[in-house]
Amino acid sequence: MTFSIIMPCEENRLDLLGKTLDKYNELGIPENTEFIIPSRTIMAYPKCRVIYYEHKGKDFNPSRALNLGVQFAKNDYIIITSPEVMPITDVLDQLWEERGNNVICQVFDQNAEGKISYSLVNSKFRSGTPCMYFLALFNKKDVEAINGWDENFMTGYAWEDDDFGRRFVRAGLAFKVRDDIQAIHQFHPREVMGNGWNNNRALLDKNDAERVIKPKNGLRKL
Repeated sequence: MTFSIIMPCEENRLDLLGKTLDKYNELGIPENTEFIIPSRTIMAYPKCRVIYYEHKGKDFNPSRALNLGVQFAKNDYIIITSPEVMPITDVLDQLWEERGNNVICQVFDQNAEGKISYSLVNSKFRSGTPCMYFLALFNKKDVEAINGWDENFMTGYAWEDDDFGRRFVRAGLAFKVRDDIQAIHQFHPREVMGNGWNNNRALLDKNDAERVIKPKNGLRKL
């Protein structure tokens, strides 16, 4: 058994996905590693397991995509990442040494000129919870223990990552940050957030106030 790498992706990031997968191939991919791509707009992609799903509504959030990835994952060790997050170091070999642990990796942001601008997450920055999973290793059983991501966030933008991280900590699950396991967040235009941003912030505050660990509308419908 090795990794199930869950990488939600849409058509507008196929170029970034191609560059990222080329880098993984260059570094070497362990046997039985699977790349899972939950998507609303992609039906198939070479050497990847695409999970097509539908979502109606003007706002969008990746919670359902991440839950689908975990549900379909064949392996006990899952890597959560994004098509624009390209490894710098030999991340799969490094994370294999950490199997059984939950690990957040250091990821650097790339600006429009193609240069690294700053660290998005490291052991001294945004490391209070495992919410900054630009590139992260999780035990599947630990994600299942908090019922994955809250799909009530699907009616808005953002904040599902903060909610996941806070529930992970509330559940007493351990994680670490490895500054030496590194990737780059390739530049891409950022989306403009509307009212859906505020809606999801209100949901985050509600889940915090109620000390939610397992959301009812999560990986499993409770």
